[in-house]
Amino acid sequence: MSDGTSKVLVALIGIVQSAIWPAILVWFLYRFRLQIRELIARLETAKVSGSEFIFRRVERLQAELQKTNLVVGGLAEQQASPEIAAAAKKLFNPPGEQVASWAKEHCADNPWDMGPKNWERCLFDLGHAGGKKNELVMENGKLKYQ
Repeated sequence: MSDGTSKVLVALIGIVQSAIWPAILVWFLYRFRLQIRELIARLETAKVSGSEFIFRRVERLQAELQKTNLVVGGLAEQQASPEIAAAAKKLFNPPGEQVASWAKEHCADNPWDMGPKNWERCLFDLGHAGGKKNELVMENGKLKYQ
């Protein structure tokens, strides 16, 4: 074998060696694309200590909430309809710190899920629209879900 031929062969072997792992990776991704897609879909919903986090759904819902608030806020600023302005004011909830403080004061297990009647009473006590003076029911020293 001549010197030129051996250099060409060495160069070709070097090219094959550099291309083999990327080729295997491409083949692997193509071969298992459906399983990889299913794995990614399962990772979107991860269960951690019994709590379920649905990342993309939460992001979509937050985006929809922002759009809704923008539209309703814009409608409320138009003075043509007092009904729309009143409805828009009901959408704005009290700050989370106030709700948490109220729930702690009244021994609620979960400030974010205390029942509709307790929520209305919380809104009433905090002076927000939509609140009603419902009677609070205590059970074993804690606020009963109602």
